[in-house]
Amino acid sequence: MEMKNLILIGLPGSGKTTLGRELAFSTGRQFIDLDDIIQQTDGRTVEEVFRTEGEAGFRDRETAAIRELTNQKRAVIACGGGVVLKQENIKMLSSGGLMLYLDRPVEMILATVDLSDRPLLRDDPCRLFQLQRERRHLYEEAADFVIGCISEKEALAEAIRISKMEETDLRLAVIGDPISHSRSPEIHTPILEDFYNSVSYSRLHVKADHLQTFLAEAKSLGLQGFNVTMPHKQTIVSLLDRVDPDAAAVGAVNTVVRTDGGWEGSSTDGTGFATALLEMGRTLTDSKVTIIGTGGVAATLALRAAWDKALEVRILGRDIEKANRLAALTNEITGSMVAVSGRFDPHSSIKQSADIMINATPMGMTGTGSDFPGFDFLNGLKAGTLLCDLVYEPINTRLLAEGRRRGLETMGGLSMLVYQALEADRRFTGTGIARSKASRRAMEYQKQKGMEI
Repeated sequence: MEMKNLILIGLPGSGKTTLGRELAFSTGRQFIDLDDIIQQTDGRTVEEVFRTEGEAGFRDRETAAIRELTNQKRAVIACGGGVVLKQENIKMLSSGGLMLYLDRPVEMILATVDLSDRPLLRDDPCRLFQLQRERRHLYEEAADFVIGCISEKEALAEAIRISKMEETDLRLAVIGDPISHSRSPEIHTPILEDFYNSVSYSRLHVKADHLQTFLAEAKSLGLQGFNVTMPHKQTIVSLLDRVDPDAAAVGAVNTVVRTDGGWEGSSTDGTGFATALLEMGRTLTDSKVTIIGTGGVAATLALRAAWDKALEVRILGRDIEKANRLAALTNEITGSMVAVSGRFDPHSSIKQSADIMINATPMGMTGTGSDFPGFDFLNGLKAGTLLCDLVYEPINTRLLAEGRRRGLETMGGLSMLVYQALEADRRFTGTGIARSKASRRAMEYQKQKGMEI
C-alpha cells in the first residue's frame, strides 16, 4: 500500500518541524520542510525573500514549491504558518494526503519558542494573537484532524495513530429497536472511509431481551465499537464493563468502544447538541431552556445545559414523577438549583418563557406510529424562541412546521445527529477528526443517496 502524505499545518512555532521529523522517523516516511524547499530552489533564505519581495512574493514561491510536490508520496510535509491563505495550496496538498492541524496555544508558543527568525513576528511576537484570530478558521476548514499540542508526547502519539489508520479495517454498527430509520451508516461512513483501508458500518436490529447476548456476539462479529439508539441508551449501561463519569451520572450511553478492558460506554449527545446550537448562533449559556421528555437524551441535555450555566432548565414530562427525579438529579450532580420540573400537556399553552425548547422524545419520528396529539403548548412561546426537534426522520416534522407557523425559529435533529456522530467517531478512532470537512462529507453523502437534508 502506498502511504499517504501527512501534511502539518498550524501557527508559526506550533511544532510542525520538530514533530514532523519525529513523525517521519516513526512512520518510515520522508520529512520535507516546505520552507527548505523554497530556500533550496530560490537560493535565498525565507527572511531574504520577505525583505526583497514582501509577503506576496513569498506566497507565490510557496505555491510553486507545493506544485513541485504534487507527485510526492510517503512524506511528512511541514508547511509554513500562512500556507492556508491560498485555497490553491490546500487543494494541492490535500489531494495527496491528510491535513493535520497542530493546535498549540499562543501563550505556550510565546513562552517556549524563539520567534526572532520569523519575518512576520520578529519585531512584534505578540502579533501571533492576531494571526491566530485571522487564521484559526482557515486551519480548521483545511484540516482532516486537529491535534492539541499541550503535550508533545501525546501529540506525536496521536499523529502516529492517524498514520496507521490507512492500514486498518474498521467495523462499527448502530443498534436499536426499531433501527431501519437510522441514518447512522450514511453519516459515519463518509466521515471515516477516507482514513481507513475499509470501513463497515451496519444497522443491527437488537431487541431489549437480546442486549446481553449481543455484547458477546459483537466481539465475534469483529466490531470495534457501536452506537446505541432508542430504546437501549439507558438499559445497556449496567451491561457494560465501564461507563465514563458523565454518562454514568445520567445513566445513558450512545457510544460504546471496545477496549482492552472490555466495552466502554459514553454519551456524545450533549456535545453534539451544543455544537449544533453554535451553528445556529445560539448557546445554552444564559438561556432559559425547556426540555420535553425524561429519557436518556433529555437527561444528558439537562445536565449539559446546567453545566453550561443556563439560567433555567425546565423539564416537562407526562410522568411528573420522572420529571421531578430528573430535575432533582440534575441539580444534585451539578451543584446548582437551575432545574425545575412540570407536567407536559400538549393541549395547554406553556406559561413560562423559554429561549430554547427541545423535544427530546420520539414523538413524530418515522416508524414509531406516534406524534403529538396537539400543539397548543407552543402558543405561549415568544417569537424568536428556538424550537429544537431531535427527531431527524422526517427532517421536517409536524412540530417544526407548527413552530414556524407561530413565528418560532427552528432546528431539526439532523445537525445534532451529525455532530454527535463526529464526536463518537473521535472516540472510536482516538483522534481529533476535524469538524468542518467531516460534516460536509456527511451531508453531501446523504444528498447523493437521495436523502432529505
